[in-house]
Amino acid sequence: MSQPVITLQQSELTDIFAIIDFLQKRGLRHLPIVDDHCSLLGLISHESLQRLKSPVDLMRLRSVGT
Repeated sequence: MSQPVITLQQSELTDIFAIIDFLQKRGLRHLPIVDDHCSLLGLISHESLQRLKSPVDLMRLRSVGT
């Protein structure tokens, strides 16, 4: 595990594509999710994101920029 631990605030869980990009750019396999008090709420991984939705469903979630 790297030090310091890279985490994501629960309030930042707004865009699944940004989370995937975040994991890939940093070479992370797991990402701890914390609340405003830095208490651990859960863990996101590539596998958990893949189980969340199929690729077709993910495309429906993607918002179109204006």
